[in-house]
Amino acid sequence: MSTRPAASRPVVAVTGLAKEARIAAGPGVRAIAGGGSAPALAAALERELARGAGAVMSFGIAGGLVEELVRGTWLVARAIVTPTERWPCD
Repeated sequence: MSTRPAASRPVVAVTGLAKEARIAAGPGVRAIAGGGSAPALAAALERELARGAGAVMSFGIAGGLVEELVRGTWLVARAIVTPTERWPCD
């Protein structure tokens, strides 16, 4: 774990698709394409956190989730919800 402030450390962008990872990657952003394998994604996230990542975000380009939203609309979650837990986002 790094002692540098989170704002100065890289962000990890987690995506489902390799194409999304290529779009998200850039200066200060390391991208991981999950590809549907929860164990592989968990291992990759652990590696990035050990390398000093300052934050983790989910990124996707799945246009069609809500018909009323125009292409390019940003959606920011208030919380991450699983069947048994809820984590507020900051």
